[in-house]
Amino acid sequence: EPDHQEDPANLTEEHIDSRRSWVTDSLGANWMLSELCDDPTDGSPHMTDTRIRLLNTGTIGKEGFFHPDNRAWGTGYGSCKGSSRYWYRMRRKYVERPDTAHPDYEALRLPEMQNAFHVFITAGSWAPEPPGDPRIPDDNDCYWPCAGGMTSSMGCNGGAPPSHPTQAIFGTYNIWLHGHTPGVQTCERDYPGTDAALGGAMLGEVFHVLTLDHLSPFQAHKRNSKGIDGCLDTPPYSEYNRLGCGYGTRCALTACQIGRMHHFFAALEPAFERFPDGRGGYSMERPRCAAVEPDLRIPAGADIVWSGNRMLRSGIVVEAGARLAINCELGLPGGASVEVKPGGALVLNGARLYTPCPQGKWRGITVGGQLEIAPGSTVESAERLQLLEGGVANARQSRFINCGMGEGMNYCGRAGNTCD
Repeated sequence: EPDHQEDPANLTEEHIDSRRSWVTDSLGANWMLSELCDDPTDGSPHMTDTRIRLLNTGTIGKEGFFHPDNRAWGTGYGSCKGSSRYWYRMRRKYVERPDTAHPDYEALRLPEMQNAFHVFITAGSWAPEPPGDPRIPDDNDCYWPCAGGMTSSMGCNGGAPPSHPTQAIFGTYNIWLHGHTPGVQTCERDYPGTDAALGGAMLGEVFHVLTLDHLSPFQAHKRNSKGIDGCLDTPPYSEYNRLGCGYGTRCALTACQIGRMHHFFAALEPAFERFPDGRGGYSMERPRCAAVEPDLRIPAGADIVWSGNRMLRSGIVVEAGARLAINCELGLPGGASVEVKPGGALVLNGARLYTPCPQGKWRGITVGGQLEIAPGSTVESAERLQLLEGGVANARQSRFINCGMGEGMNYCGRAGNTCD
């Protein structure tokens, strides 16, 4: 640990409860992902929840590691030029090729650790200046303990997602000190009010890895084909959007931004994604033959269109007064069902409903409201399509493969439909 009188030090095992709160506590990162505010300046409906969560219990030696490394301690940017040069070496040293002498070597080499999202918490920026030993912080060196973040894993490389994306957030310890001893530290304006809210510092780089860019043309990292940031429903400036510059007021994301992140997971299946295992834990294995989450409910008043292919981990319930249009391929786990409540409406518009479970079936569709299966649609491996009393269902020029056809829904050979 550096011992210069002005060095910003860093978090230690003594602060593990504070570090754990960044993910698990109210006002932490997951709270921010689940409690989105409405941005009156964007072109999106109010999206209340990203339905994306970070998983980390802060368990030392399993999900939290402490690396004694002066150079990594000072990796960042700010007033100290050149202090980010160690970044790529640090990533190789602790993620890609950890030293066999590292006390946590076995844990760092586990598949679930290699295929994970890595966050380095550095002290700030430190750049050695002559004279003096360049390996050790001393009186001649440059120190900048303020906040910032960076990642080298933004989006995809050659069409493939990163298997172990890495980011660094720096200056957090100095900001934490301000929260407990105000009036002494530099960068006091950066303290977010609670220790748990320090976890929000991770989200900017997480969003970048999941393909989101900044709103402003002066901050955007890429040339995007749509708008400045890749979305048409985001304004060029917003005090509310989490990719904007309102550091004290950011709390919103648009439908496009959330859709881009969900598409990233659905289409690319990154190795760092985790799935409920149905037993209260999480697994690297994608669930295909059993629903592991509560049914996804389309609430009254919602009119939702799914256009991008997706793979669900549960069934669907379309509530009374709700409408869901599926214009894509939709995978359902074995045993899941789709239920259309009286007063609800489901439209399959050239869609394909199937299960990825090998040689398995999903339960099928129960219709108490309205179901419209438009030309070009396909329903595969449904145990039973069932029309309830009061329900209305129509199908035209569609295909049913290995499906059980209940009373009122035997479309085989009618209206241009085929059954295999």
